[in-house]
Amino acid sequence: MKCKLPPALEYSISYDVKFEKDFQFVRGGKMHGFLPKKPVTGVREGRPDGWRLRLMFRRQSAMTKYDCHQYKPSQYGNRGEPIDRFFRFRKDRWMSVSIHVSINEDPSKATGFNHVYVYVDGELIERHDQVRLRAVATKDTLINYALFSTFHGGHSEEWPPRDERGNPMNVHALFDNFGVFAGKNVRQKPGKDWSNEDQNDGESQQGSTGKPHTQD
Repeated sequence: MKCKLPPALEYSISYDVKFEKDFQFVRGGKMHGFLPKKPVTGVREGRPDGWRLRLMFRRQSAMTKYDCHQYKPSQYGNRGEPIDRFFRFRKDRWMSVSIHVSINEDPSKATGFNHVYVYVDGELIERHDQVRLRAVATKDTLINYALFSTFHGGHSEEWPPRDERGNPMNVHALFDNFGVFAGKNVRQKPGKDWSNEDQNDGESQQGSTGKPHTQD
C-alpha cells in the first residue's frame, strides 16, 4: 500500500514491529519505506527519475537498508554503512524502527545534506551519507509516497518460510503505530510517543517536525 505525501526533499517514517515466536527470517524480506512518483525495482535498470528506499530483515534476524539509487553498484539495491554490525531483531518483542531520509537537492551530484539514517529504539543502526537518489530535479522525483509493504523475498524458492515437511507456511510479523514526519523524527521506544529526542549521531538538523501523518 502507498500513502500519498506532499512532495518534499526530507521525511522520516517510523513504525513498531514485532516478529512472533514462530517467525522464520530465512534469507530475508522487505519492509516499509519511501518512493518517488515513479519508483524503480531492485532488479531493473535505474532511471534518472526513479529510485526506491525501504528496509529488509535478513538472515538470523539482521536488518539492512535496501535502496535503488543512481550509483547502484549491482543489479539489486544496496546498503549503507552499518553502525551496529551486531544488531538483531528480537522475536516476540516490540521494537521501534525509524528512517530519516533527505534526498539530493542538486540532481547532478551526491553532495550536501542528503542521506539515509536507520534507527531502532532511538539508536543509530545504519547510515548512508551522500546518496544520490535522483538525477533530475522534478516534483515527481521528490519523496512522494510512504510505502507500507512487507513480504519474504527475493523471487526464488529459497526465500519462503517452510514447515517440517518443507512446505511453504505462514509466519507473522506485527506492525503498529505508523507515523510519517516532515524533517527528522526518531522514535525512542515502541508506542504512540511521538516526541523527537536527538541522538549524538553526527547528523545535521534540517527541516521541521510536528504532528505525524499517521495510520493505525
